[in-house]
Amino acid sequence: MSSKIKNIRHFEIHLGKVVDNDPKKKESKVMCDQIRSIDKRKLKEKGGKLTKEQMEEIETMLKRFLVLEEFNYE
Repeated sequence: MSSKIKNIRHFEIHLGKVVDNDPKKKESKVMCDQIRSIDKRKLKEKGGKLTKEQMEEIETMLKRFLVLEEFNYE
């Protein structure tokens, strides 16, 4: 996630303010092309909660970006 939302590319998702109307929080975007793993111990605080709709949109974008929906793993 990033709070730098001036430019949102086709593989990024604009989330708006993620935390419950906290005026200190900035609008955010998810960058589906920049997947990283982060140790939970390095996070100082929660960034907020996403809605079910936002999570579904992110999941769809990740599937497209990683070309997962073309494969049948069964």
